[in-house]
Amino acid sequence: MQPIKSIREITNKYDCFLFDQWGVLHSGKALFDGVIDFLNQLLDDKKVVVIISNSGKRADSNIKRMKQKGFTRIEECIIATSGEVTHSLLKNKSSDLYLGQKCFYIPYQESFILNDTGITTTNIANEADFAILASTNVGSDKNEIETAVDNIKQYKLPLICTNPDKVSFGANGDAFEKGPGIYAEECLECGCNVKYIGKPHNEIYQYIYHHLPNNFSKERILAIGDSIEHDIKGANEQKIDSLLITSGIHKSDIIEEQCKIFTATPTYYTTNLL
Repeated sequence: MQPIKSIREITNKYDCFLFDQWGVLHSGKALFDGVIDFLNQLLDDKKVVVIISNSGKRADSNIKRMKQKGFTRIEECIIATSGEVTHSLLKNKSSDLYLGQKCFYIPYQESFILNDTGITTTNIANEADFAILASTNVGSDKNEIETAVDNIKQYKLPLICTNPDKVSFGANGDAFEKGPGIYAEECLECGCNVKYIGKPHNEIYQYIYHHLPNNFSKERILAIGDSIEHDIKGANEQKIDSLLITSGIHKSDIIEEQCKIFTATPTYYTTNLL
């Protein structure tokens, strides 16, 4: 675990960069200073820039968000969100993920990842073949989320959690106590069969590899994130190098202790990206 002052110290070692969003590139409200120029330089240098996110939304929603924040070259990047990966697997009727024709979707009003999959939605849990939990931050009453999750537990619905994060960040960078990952754990404890899509799990990385040039070496990939449990552990399991941003979700933590808790260690760490 090597301390560095800026990612610029190690940029020449890598050809592909997997960037988390919140806490790394932006605060929710705005991109951090220098991020746009840095990403543009990577693209000018023919580096592969990947946005890897546990967002339960499709890639187009994340492209729109980054454009609104001022990064106009986002479409030159690979966008790998949990929602996009889930859509791809469901559309192709992946044997590991395809659980039926009718889905109890949370939040019900944002079921865009089911478009073109042939799967329909229902807001009545006992009519569903399975459930998807994509987000807990839609501006709705938290009691509605709690009630929907209770329905999943009651009927022991198989659950796909498309956002394993345990802390949910709002559009303005506000943190809520419970993210989708916490609710998914509750469902698992109640006997539900739970499948996670997103960091640190394998499917999102396989999606990225599929979009990289053939014979791309893992030794030339760097994953950058602020979560030891998701970004760093995922990188460790994929055997790729990683950079931990310590000013994000772990800003009040002792990093060495968190590494022991999650049995994951970054290759490098720094306070801020730049």
